[in-house]
Amino acid sequence: MKLSVWTYEGPPHVGAMRVATGMTGLHYVLHAPQGDTYADLLFTMIERRDHRPPVTYTTFQARDLGADTANLFKTALQAAHDRFQPQAIIVGASCTAELIQDDPGGMAETMGIPVPIVPLELPSYQRKENFGADETFFQLVRALARPCDRTDQPSVNLLGPTALGFRHRDDVAEITRMLAEMGVAVNVAAPMGATPKDLERLPAAHANVMLYPETCESACRFLEREHGMPYTRTVPIGVGAAIYLEEFAPKNRLTDFIEVNINNLAAVPSIVFGLLGLAVFINLFGLPRSAPLVGGMVLALMTLPTVIISARASLKAVPPSIREAALGVSASRTQAVFHHVLPLAMPGILTGSIIGLAQALGETAPLLMIGMVAFIADPPTLGLAGFTEPATVMPVQIYIWSSSAERAFEARTAAAILALLTLLISFNAVAIYLRCRFERRW
Repeated sequence: MKLSVWTYEGPPHVGAMRVATGMTGLHYVLHAPQGDTYADLLFTMIERRDHRPPVTYTTFQARDLGADTANLFKTALQAAHDRFQPQAIIVGASCTAELIQDDPGGMAETMGIPVPIVPLELPSYQRKENFGADETFFQLVRALARPCDRTDQPSVNLLGPTALGFRHRDDVAEITRMLAEMGVAVNVAAPMGATPKDLERLPAAHANVMLYPETCESACRFLEREHGMPYTRTVPIGVGAAIYLEEFAPKNRLTDFIEVNINNLAAVPSIVFGLLGLAVFINLFGLPRSAPLVGGMVLALMTLPTVIISARASLKAVPPSIREAALGVSASRTQAVFHHVLPLAMPGILTGSIIGLAQALGETAPLLMIGMVAFIADPPTLGLAGFTEPATVMPVQIYIWSSSAERAFEARTAAAILALLTLLISFNAVAIYLRCRFERRW
């Protein structure tokens, strides 16, 4: 029963309800017939909520189709505003109401409601629930986010968690704690737990953490494009490539060619990636030498084959019966992979990612090629400007200190070596622990 519930993906307006129910101060006016109100049960029964979702239905019936259904929507919208006094309202139509083409967004615009009203265009017969959640959150961010100054302390937004999301609350709490230990504050976690007023200050953060691409990728892309906010993507790129190649890619010459090149790149000397960074990032794109941004991209390219290969091996180790069981209860191919196969493969994927990170931590050769040997006299600038300032790295600093003639540098060299070894051993120990703690034998 649990498998059936969590693999079911409803129409797009259910995704919009997930966003509205997760937020506070937001109300959803849904133009829908009486039979489409079943979605309330998803939240009151599955999540054991003690109150209804913030949704007002027009609930027109068959006899209303010959009359003015548009007036029913206007009455419902005005009543919802007067009763609930929300900070913002989203309006849309269910899959059935879409057929009568009443245009809820256009009608709402003419009514003069004194709060922001965001119309939703959700093609019910071409898209599904996750698209509805992603599109709803994107439209809210586009309508409400305002340019503002960055926070003084490094901060990020946690984007993607919604109501009816599997362990979303636990993920937000755990990641918030991890970021706090690193000295990074959480500016806004949205949609779940946020208000429309919170969305206005999303651009105050320095970056976005995309927790669930299926519900927030469009919003992350918009914030990057319009407000210059980068979002996390390094590990998802490697894992995403592994998932596509292992689970979705057709077997043809192109995918065979890609697989061969990934395997070959894993054996390429690291200095070749430094030459690639020098030729492409610095000479072609004109990025500054010795910049942490360039160094990070070079190391990301270097670790990508390791992440992809380890992720593919982890996905391949999951028994086919897991996929077949999910497909047998009407799950789509995407749902079977992301809801069932990927969680079981996650220990191996995490292990591979941590090993790739440990490998990058000790690399020197590719960073020498892009000039990561700058002399640093002042602390780096906080914020995005610090990514393009001259910088150095620990392995290069160890090399410079060890070649100095002064005896004072011997102690510093030894201390730096011990610090780097401690980090490397710690990363590998964490990888071993995760593999032993969560690994399943089939």
